[in-house]
Amino acid sequence: MSRPRKYREELLERGVRLALESERPIAHVVADLGIHPETLRKRVGQAKADAGGRSDLLTTQEREEIRQLRRENRAAARERDLEVGVGVFCQGAQPGPTEVSRYVNEHHGRFGVEPICRTLGVSASAYYERASGRRSARALEDQRLLERIRELHGSNYYAYGYRRMWKTLQRAGEQVPRCRVQRLMRDNGIQGAKRRGKPWRRPGPTRRPAAP
Repeated sequence: MSRPRKYREELLERGVRLALESERPIAHVVADLGIHPETLRKRVGQAKADAGGRSDLLTTQEREEIRQLRRENRAAARERDLEVGVGVFCQGAQPGPTEVSRYVNEHHGRFGVEPICRTLGVSASAYYERASGRRSARALEDQRLLERIRELHGSNYYAYGYRRMWKTLQRAGEQVPRCRVQRLMRDNGIQGAKRRGKPWRRPGPTRRPAAP
């Protein structure tokens, strides 16, 4: 199926009107108008939410209010950046779990947890898991693996970087992706020994002085 493309607003409004008033299947309407099915399906769902017929979706006004809250949050984050150098919900960045939980806790009474998570593009189940205090299986495995990394790092004189640590873990029977080892070592400040001095370079050819 081809990807959705932009359509004239008048054409989309006509498609929504036909789908709602005629009660024809969306597949029939898009065949007549040449609109991508997913595009019209989303617009019809939004129209139903605006009319109060879809409690599981945010209305257009509620979406705009959430966007406004995010803009205000980014503005406040930029002000905090001047002091601490760390942003929250920065433009173009995916919000972290802590920021998501704080944001949902502040506004879930007004919009609901699931609609906010859908709008932010994050997992609602992960939010509930963090709120309950339960640790996921992945978090528990990360903790176990981190302890193993600390153990092997110390037994190798704290000299291994993530590549050599990954190979050491493989030899020890730990089948773990290298990127996961890199993430755990980076996030927990575990570093390998750095080489001192300039790296050796092969000397280049000796140039003869130009003839007078």
